[in-house]
Amino acid sequence: MDRARIATALRGGRASFAALVDEILAMEGETGVESGTEALAALSDSVLNPTPSSNGAAEFRLRRHLFEALLSQEDFEGAASVLGSMNMDNVSLSPEELADTYIRVAETYLELDEAVDAEIFASKASPVMANVSDRGLELRYRTTYSRVLDANRKFLDAATRYYDVSKASEGVDADDLLNLLGRAVTCACLGRAGPQRTRILAQIFRDERLPSLETMELYKDHAAVLEKMYKGHLLRQKELEGFTASLLPHQKAICEGGFTYIERAIMEHNIEACGKIYECISLTEFATIIGVEVRVAEKIAARMISEGRLSAIIDQVDGFLTFQEAGTDDTGADEGVIRQWDNDLANICRLVNTCVEEIAGLSSEQRV
Repeated sequence: MDRARIATALRGGRASFAALVDEILAMEGETGVESGTEALAALSDSVLNPTPSSNGAAEFRLRRHLFEALLSQEDFEGAASVLGSMNMDNVSLSPEELADTYIRVAETYLELDEAVDAEIFASKASPVMANVSDRGLELRYRTTYSRVLDANRKFLDAATRYYDVSKASEGVDADDLLNLLGRAVTCACLGRAGPQRTRILAQIFRDERLPSLETMELYKDHAAVLEKMYKGHLLRQKELEGFTASLLPHQKAICEGGFTYIERAIMEHNIEACGKIYECISLTEFATIIGVEVRVAEKIAARMISEGRLSAIIDQVDGFLTFQEAGTDDTGADEGVIRQWDNDLANICRLVNTCVEEIAGLSSEQRV
């Protein structure tokens, strides 16, 4: 379609340009894409289109059509650009239509791993969602925002959001919900060690659907890894081969310190796990356990201590790491002893109660 005909349609007014858009929408294949692209170029010309708002509705229909056509060609960048460039002030849309548009653009940028652009459009959808009643659209938005957090390496926030969405039940396929649970496990395991990760690990571990992940090829090793993390067991690299293979490119990226996110997560987890095994450990042995040099091990532990994610003291003179009860320090030793006594007493009471319950469940012959 030549430029002169498009210009004539624009000069003819709103109805004339709308008719031209209808004609372009009826075209098939590359012809429709090329004609639509020419029409959009003409719309951006202030001489040909001095009042953009007058053709807003037709422009939006044209951009949506081109978006779908480019998506079918797997031109995600072109699709996101053509729909994301629409000035939404020039068109009157319902809250559902507006939110759907923003979410579509965000989803497309996520396919390109363009987390910044995806977050921009997900954020645009956020205030609109308050007026959306469509349950399916709400779940799409929540899933998209979870993916944005994931792509931005905010793994623990993403894990929480994925897990919340995975508990939806109305009108959602069970396999889709299980896939979201698998994503929640992935992000929880990649997160920084500390109280926030402990909470989300506990939530997911208690979910009765967790063993079902073993039926999905992508997540078949996830339940075992999460269980070890939740129970504070040491993890070895060979136990993570399947888990690591399932990670997306951004989840395999290098973070600070020159480690990948999974390497950092496992080191920090193993540091926490050491605290459940040892009261005091030499820095040399400690470094051997987590698989790095002594100076690196000391640096990681020091950072976790300074950030409040690990309760311990580093003795650089003698070369030892002493673990403490959370919330204690040198001035609170008495309080730590009392808290440890309380914890030990509570554990004994739980064991006694377990024994009593088991005895009560036995028959009189079995008791004898």
